[in-house]
Amino acid sequence: PGAETRIPIAIAVIGGVLVSTVLTLFVVPSAHLIFSDFADRLARLRSRLSPENSRRPAKPPASTVANPAVGLVLLAVYAPTFVSGAALASEKTPGFTLTEALQHALNHQPSLQSAKAKISESQALESLAWSQVLPQVAGSVTANHRKDGVITGSALFGGDPYNRYGAELSASQLLFSWAAIRGIQLPKRDTVLREIEVALAEQELEQRVAAAFFDVLLADLKLQLLNTSRTVRRESLRVTQMRQKIGRSQKIDVLQVQTALALLDARIAQAGTEIQIKAAGLAELMALTDVSEIQVKGHFGFAPQERVRDLAGRLKSRILGLERVQTATERLGIERSATLAMHYPELRFVGGLSRQSYTKADLFDGAANA
Repeated sequence: PGAETRIPIAIAVIGGVLVSTVLTLFVVPSAHLIFSDFADRLARLRSRLSPENSRRPAKPPASTVANPAVGLVLLAVYAPTFVSGAALASEKTPGFTLTEALQHALNHQPSLQSAKAKISESQALESLAWSQVLPQVAGSVTANHRKDGVITGSALFGGDPYNRYGAELSASQLLFSWAAIRGIQLPKRDTVLREIEVALAEQELEQRVAAAFFDVLLADLKLQLLNTSRTVRRESLRVTQMRQKIGRSQKIDVLQVQTALALLDARIAQAGTEIQIKAAGLAELMALTDVSEIQVKGHFGFAPQERVRDLAGRLKSRILGLERVQTATERLGIERSATLAMHYPELRFVGGLSRQSYTKADLFDGAANA
């Protein structure tokens, strides 16, 4: 009895509790976040429209890494297209794709250029060896003024002054020499050996440049992911602080997010240092000594299957290490044979021709002088 009088009170109490719970847990925090985001957007819009901010220089992109120790700045951009990456770089900043970086390294690496110069040296020695089997011709011409004594009884022109002219011609041709044959073969083997060594050096340089190139891209990808994670952490910190203000979060939650954000900043600094080191290594391999900034352009993805098969076929076509060992073994045998052949006899043709003529010197005749 009397329950009918308590029903309205129960409805009011239960309904009030439910409504207050919904307002406290859902409506009030949602409205706070909505109006807070609106205020932030309005503040950013005002800052963009402000004339002072319009004259303020733009901040550098996140992917720019300065390295005062080595004088390099790396702008690593990896995307399906490189338009945005080119817009970030200065007009004077050279940009390199992987192919361009490899070509630049092959054309400017000092050690590789020195190895190529040795090929020209071997070719010059080969020409010198061929000159040893060519005909050797020598000639001489003489002219002198003489006067024989009459006391001998055989004076030319009766003892008058005269001129004597002479000409000599000699020729020599090597017909057979085992030392000369081996001497020609030895520089040829040297040329082939040095060409193989250059090919090996180019292959090694290409591998090192490609590895350094993608190390830089991976380091920059890591840095960008860390920057994105820092942005998320900062937003999480802002939300946690708002929740603390309305009593839905504790101080320990804010401290945990701040600690994670501080650790993330340290990782970002470390990633920036890694990019500087890897950029310096890439620049050294590319022999870049006259620039202060470079732009590396590339992206990660799967290569077409046809291109992979083509590259695999090219790699299997020559085994440069085995060719170098075989050529070095052949050269050693030729050098040993050439050393022994220096003591072998040789067949050579030698010939000569000489002629002399005498002419009376009328200008020195006694009657003419009179």
